[in-house]
Amino acid sequence: MRKIPFKILDSGTAGDSEGRSSSLELRLPPKLAGLLRSRSARSWLVGGAIRDWLLKKEPQDFDFLLAAIDYQQLKSRLPGIKKTGGSFPVLLYQGFEINLISDNQELTRELSRRDFTVNSLAVDLKEGRVRDPQGGYFDIKKKYIQAIPGSLRADPCRLYRGCRLLAEHPEFVPTEYTLTSFRTLSQAELREIAGERIQQELARVLSAEKPELFFATLLQADKLAVHFPGLADKYQRGCWRLKQLREFTSRQDLAFAALVLDLELNSQRYLNLWETRMALPGRWLTAARLAGEMLTILRSWRSQPAEKILELHERVERASFSLEDLIFLAVSEDLRVKKSGSSRDFIADYRRLADILDEMEQQVTAADLLKVMEPGPELGKKLRRQRVKWLNSCL
Repeated sequence: MRKIPFKILDSGTAGDSEGRSSSLELRLPPKLAGLLRSRSARSWLVGGAIRDWLLKKEPQDFDFLLAAIDYQQLKSRLPGIKKTGGSFPVLLYQGFEINLISDNQELTRELSRRDFTVNSLAVDLKEGRVRDPQGGYFDIKKKYIQAIPGSLRADPCRLYRGCRLLAEHPEFVPTEYTLTSFRTLSQAELREIAGERIQQELARVLSAEKPELFFATLLQADKLAVHFPGLADKYQRGCWRLKQLREFTSRQDLAFAALVLDLELNSQRYLNLWETRMALPGRWLTAARLAGEMLTILRSWRSQPAEKILELHERVERASFSLEDLIFLAVSEDLRVKKSGSSRDFIADYRRLADILDEMEQQVTAADLLKVMEPGPELGKKLRRQRVKWLNSCL
C-alpha cells in the first residue's frame, strides 16, 4: 500500500452522492481545512480514521500531526485551540486532536508511541503517501489488535481503549502479546487513570456493536474488578439487556442502567464502588438506581397499592425522567427473563400505567384545590390524598 486517495472538505460540504466515497474524506472546520490545504505546514492524518476507512467503515476520529509550524503560529491560524494533557500534551481544536512535530524523523518516533499498530498509520496530506513503521496495515488486514511495545506502560488507559476497540470491531482478535501486556499492568497503575477517561471509554462501549467483548477481554486479562467490580458473572446479562434496549431508545443513561441493573437489584454496594472509581455522570447513576428500585413495582403495578404507584410517579418526576423512560428498560428486562412473548405486549401493558398517571394529573390538579384552599403544606397533603383516591378507583 503506497497511497490513500483523500479529500479535505469544509464541514457541511457535500461529498460523493452515492455509496461509500472512493477517497478518504476529511470533513473539517473551515479554518483547519484551510490550514491543511495551504501546505504552510507539513501535515499527516494519523490513527483511527485511516483504520476505519481501510475497513470500509465511516471514519470517526481525525487526529493530525503537523511539522514546520510552532504553537504560536498555530494559535494565530486556529483561534480557540487549547492545550491539554500531562506527560504527552496535545492540542484540541473543535474536537480534533493535533500534535506538533519537528520533522520526518520525529514522525517515525511519534508513530512508535501510538497505542496499537492498527492506529499507527499516517497519511501525508500533501501526496497521500502512507507511513506504516509498525506494520499496522498488515494487522488491519489480518484483524489483529497488537499493542505497540511500551505503549501501555506509557498510558495504562490504553488497556481500556484496546478492549473498547474489540467491542466496536468484533471481527478483530487481540494477539497473545497484547493480552500479556494487559495482564502485566498492575491494579495500582490502572487506578491512577483519571475517572473521566474511564467514563469516556465506557460511554463508547455502551453503543458498541458487541459491548460484551469489552468486559470479556478485561475479565480474560484479570482486570475487570479494578473499575467494574461485581460484573464478572453479570456482564453478559447486562449487555444482552442494553442491546435489547436499543430497539426503543439510544439514551446513554438508560443504557448504563440496563448494564448495571443486576448490580442494583442485588446490592447497591457495587454501584457505589463504581461511583468512587469513575467519574460517572449523575444522570447515569440516577437512572440506574431508579430502575433497580422501581422495576419490581412496574412489573406488578396492577396489584400494587395506589400509594406506592403514586410514590413511583413522584420519584420519577423529581429525577426529571418520565415513566416511559423506565418502561423501555422494564421491557428489555422482561424480554430477557421470559424469552417469549411480544415486546409490543409488554410496552402496551406498561404504557397503560403511564396513561393512567397522565389522566390523573389532568383530572386531579392543584389548581382545583386552590379555588377553595390557601397554598401551603395542607394543600399538598390534600392533593396527594385525592390522587390516591382517584388511582384506587382506576387500578
